Amino acid sequence: MQALELHEMEREGFGWTQRACSTVLLACGKAGRLNAALQLIDEMEKRTFSPNDVDYLKLIEACVRGKNVIRAGDRGGSKQALEFLQRMQDKGPVPDIRHYAAAMKVCVTEGDSAKAVNIFRSMRDQVIVMKTYVCV
Repeated sequence: MQALELHEMEREGFGWTQRACSTVLLACGKAGRLNAALQLIDEMEKRTFSPNDVDYLKLIEACVRGKNVIRAGDRGGSKQALEFLQRMQDKGPVPDIRHYAAAMKVCVTEGDSAKAVNIFRSMRDQVIVMKTYVCV
């Protein structure tokens, strides 16, 4: 697991940094290792820093399960995307239109338009303003 590499770096005298953790989160997302990403987020929070908005965006985008997507690891699907979105709402950073659009795309890719509509309504209820046209 990539988080182990961070522990090895620490043993060699290199501290955990936001950038190092962001890089590992991105690698976990690309590999479909979203459970490992969640473990790393928990460890980051113990060390008093946490994922930024771009980290969460990449993780939500990595949740896509589709016919044309490489199925390495567990992509998590819409359930995982919604968990990342909820985690942002609970702990920060505050999700913006990009995060909601990415979560809606995950749902639509799975064929669950009802969930996508629910995400849209949630976004609307929280007065998240669409500043650009987002194609889902």
